[in-house]
Amino acid sequence: MKKRKGSCTAAGTGQKSFGRQLYKHLMNGVSHMLPFVIGGGILIAIAFLLDDYSINPANFGMNTPLAAFFKTVGAVAFDFMLPILAGYIAYSIADRPGLAVGIVGGYIAKVGNSFANISGENAVSGGFWRRFLAGFVGAIWYWASKAGGQTS
Repeated sequence: MKKRKGSCTAAGTGQKSFGRQLYKHLMNGVSHMLPFVIGGGILIAIAFLLDDYSINPANFGMNTPLAAFFKTVGAVAFDFMLPILAGYIAYSIADRPGLAVGIVGGYIAKVGNSFANISGENAVSGGFWRRFLAGFVGAIWYWASKAGGQTS
């Protein structure tokens, strides 16, 4: 098999470059996140389809009980989206032990808790980048704990 010109492997080592590895881990998280994005979006679209705009335009999507159900379930699916991204980034790096650590880290980033704000009072969500980093930090934490427990 011929090697493509401009390949992402380091010269002569067969190792993938850092950027390529980062991309691989990110795409693993994105591919596992997509069902939550698509499912949640479809459910919210169904809520808008089944709702009656004339009841209360300011509350569109939640006016009828059926529409409220679909919109609520769709919103919950969207809430899972970024913790799943963080979890599967960690899974891609650290395998199964990284999955739970990444999902919990992504959820903590979502609710806004930190070491400075354990109680969660006046918490501010960390947004996408904090959850993205939670996946990598979760995997690195796993690697560090695994390396610390090994004896030579």
